[in-house]
Amino acid sequence: MADKILIRPLATAPQTYQWLHLDSRSRVTQRGELDALASAASSLEAVVLLPAAMVLLTEADLPIKNPAQIRQALPFALEDKLADDIERYHLVWTRQENQKLAVAAIAKQAFADCLAPLRQAGIEVTAAYPEALCLPYRADECSIWVEGEQAWFRRDVWQGGGIDVSAMPLVLDKCREQGT
Repeated sequence: MADKILIRPLATAPQTYQWLHLDSRSRVTQRGELDALASAASSLEAVVLLPAAMVLLTEADLPIKNPAQIRQALPFALEDKLADDIERYHLVWTRQENQKLAVAAIAKQAFADCLAPLRQAGIEVTAAYPEALCLPYRADECSIWVEGEQAWFRRDVWQGGGIDVSAMPLVLDKCREQGT
């Protein structure tokens, strides 16, 4: 198994990344531009944290069990939640304990644009996750991280997102209404 590096593009500083060598004894994060990251990531598998505002984390209630049927039905279940044509989104799902589907939706072009500089720099991207799911989760609570003018939050096992700080009062009110 290859060593891994965790990479996070910084929204507050374009073309700047934060990274952590996961298999190192040192747990110090590094920060820098793509060339420094490429040097640090040499021969490591990269796990990328996608900016929370890029990924819609939602649920779908589909009683279907067959993955091929889910793949066909899921776009219809989500089309009211997405701002653009469903064909423009990459969808990933997992079945939850309550039998609903936890779904992550990201615009295909935004996903490609996020990964392209890393791949062009020779960084082997092996996985990508929404950064909102890195926040701690506890039942009936909401975790929030504020960085500059952006905030990300997690309010359930598979629920969270990213927004402008100015919208935080709306999110907090919604979390209170839902008891999280």
